[in-house]
Amino acid sequence: MKKVYFTLHLGIIGDEDSGKEVFITYLNKNSINPPIPEKNENYLIHDRVPLKIKVYLARNFKELIEENKSIKRLDIILVTLNLYNIHSFVNFNFEDFNNFCIKYDFRGISILCLMDTHLTKNYNRSNILRIDRYSVIEKLIEYNIIYCFEIQNDTTDIMELFDKVFNEFIFKLQLSNPELFERLINYGKTLFNQYKDKMQERKKEKIQQKAGGLFNRKLIQQKLSKEGLSSDYDPKTRLYGMINAEKKINLESAKRMIGLSEDEIKGLIYDLVGEGKIDGNFEGNEFIIKSDIEDFIRFLDASFVKWGQEVKAKAKKNNQNKY
Repeated sequence: MKKVYFTLHLGIIGDEDSGKEVFITYLNKNSINPPIPEKNENYLIHDRVPLKIKVYLARNFKELIEENKSIKRLDIILVTLNLYNIHSFVNFNFEDFNNFCIKYDFRGISILCLMDTHLTKNYNRSNILRIDRYSVIEKLIEYNIIYCFEIQNDTTDIMELFDKVFNEFIFKLQLSNPELFERLINYGKTLFNQYKDKMQERKKEKIQQKAGGLFNRKLIQQKLSKEGLSSDYDPKTRLYGMINAEKKINLESAKRMIGLSEDEIKGLIYDLVGEGKIDGNFEGNEFIIKSDIEDFIRFLDASFVKWGQEVKAKAKKNNQNKY
């Protein structure tokens, strides 16, 4: 079968202290083939579609243009700024971005990333100045930058960013060129079988990371302690294992794992089914999953977040009523 990849050209702009290297690290880790450093190319499979990511690194737009004169197009522009380096924001020439878009007729996806470079260090960040959010919003509106991400985790946040961007391009491709999309899917199946073990392990890690990023661990641990469970109990791993292995949720088991009552879990599932986000049916005390497992976990996690926020708001209100 003839090799076919959907090629995306990614430009990453940022100073030395911006933390932009985490994006390269993530792409290298998720590449199905060994990365080619001298070419800055990575080959990935995303949602069954083979992708070739060509990366162009630069400190600013002027350098991007001068050092990469062979660039025919850019699909994605990713601007990285150190969240705690106010000067990097003040001194960044957004007008260069605007001129770049006009000169090269850029119609791709533009992203501003505020990199929390202190997150993994033992600093008291409450006393550290950081870029003002309102100033960022003004720039986003003024220069029509589509997305803004605050990167606090070099795995889950980067994964969320690339998932969003890749999904958007794949969706557009499916609508604009269904024939090419079908060829990509067919070749993607061949690659998936070739790298089956590697791809399954990646998918497992991806789902676990998504679950870990969305659970409100403090609220869950409070629930678990009431149930007599240890606070070091890891709900995300157990829940993922049950869903992935059995393709269903046993309400009694889920209750013990995540610290919610059976009625609360059932209510969350009913809401998601009613909104058309997941598909399945109850058989006794079990919900049999018919929709995609990864989608199911993502939507269920989002419901847990919403539930956690409601619990917080209710607790805050009750505390206020005491006084």
